Amino acid sequence: MDATTTSAPARPGTLTHVPSQRGGTAADLASGTGGPARSGSGATRWFRDRGVRAKILLLLGLTAAVVAGTGAYSALTMRDLAARTAEVQTVSDDVATPLGQVHQEEIKARMLIAQAGASVTDDAASQQEFTDKIAATDADLQTAADAFVAGLGGAEISSWDDFTTAWSDWTTIRDEQLLPAAFDSDQTLFGSIGDEVAQPVVDQMVAALEDVESQVAAYLEQVSDTAQSSATRASWLLIAVLAIGLLLIAAVGLVIARTIRSQVVEVQRAVQAMADGDLTVAPRVDSHDELGRMSADLTRAQQHLRGAIVGVVQTAQTVASAAEELSAASAQVVAGSDETSAQAGVVAAAAEQVSRNVQTVAAGAEQMGASIREIAQNSSQAAK
Repeated sequence: MDATTTSAPARPGTLTHVPSQRGGTAADLASGTGGPARSGSGATRWFRDRGVRAKILLLLGLTAAVVAGTGAYSALTMRDLAARTAEVQTVSDDVATPLGQVHQEEIKARMLIAQAGASVTDDAASQQEFTDKIAATDADLQTAADAFVAGLGGAEISSWDDFTTAWSDWTTIRDEQLLPAAFDSDQTLFGSIGDEVAQPVVDQMVAALEDVESQVAAYLEQVSDTAQSSATRASWLLIAVLAIGLLLIAAVGLVIARTIRSQVVEVQRAVQAMADGDLTVAPRVDSHDELGRMSADLTRAQQHLRGAIVGVVQTAQTVASAAEELSAASAQVVAGSDETSAQAGVVAAAAEQVSRNVQTVAAGAEQMGASIREIAQNSSQAAK
């Protein structure tokens, strides 16, 4: 009896590979793709390898440095501005103020001689009173003039010499001509000397003094403009330094934010791929900070998980292969059972035919026995 063998077809559920949600296979899982790539210059690498805390502290330190530098520059600028303001004030106090006093005393001196000429000064007391006032005025003017010259600090103003010369000429005319005419109550002579002799000198003196005041005012304006220009320039420079510092802080902050964000996005991309069933997407983070170490740990976890899944896949494939072999053996056993059943049917039919033949022979033997008995009986009867 020969048994016919048949091979069973592959079942649809047989595991030949493990696809991922993004098209990866078991080979992909075993090897892994998308590992981190190291790139960047030495300085960039050093910066990226610093921890998140170090990056934030670096940004804070840079901010503090910019603030400190700006504050220091502001202090220096304010000190320079204060020095220039003090210079303007010094020029005003040491030059302009004494010059104004000189001008006032000069006017006062001319008013005193005019009062002497217009008053009745024929007694000695009145004459002495005017003489004392004139002397005091001259002394005050000389004090103010000395202060003015000292305030110039060696600077030369040509019109000042013209004023001092004219003042000396006028005081000589006053003391030698005007004052005696006033004390003699000679109004005609006093007026004639004042108009013809003293007035031209007074005009020269006033013109020279006004020119000195103009030069001092121009110098004060120059110093003030210089201080204002320096303050304006310092203000703009301070604004520029502050703007550059803020831009530097913003640039460093942007670099830090982009670095951290790119690392987080890479880790998030790998985690999302794992959530979708793809273990072949590794985060591309090549730094050695906290996020870089977390990325490396995630990559190792993916590798271990891929290894476990590959083992499961291989076991599943082994089980599937054994199932196919068992299915084929089962089909062969079924085929052998069918053939054995058919042969058993033929044997049963033959046995049934033999049984019928035996029954026929038995019936013939019985009939023969009956015939023999009938012959024997007839023979017995015949013998009698």
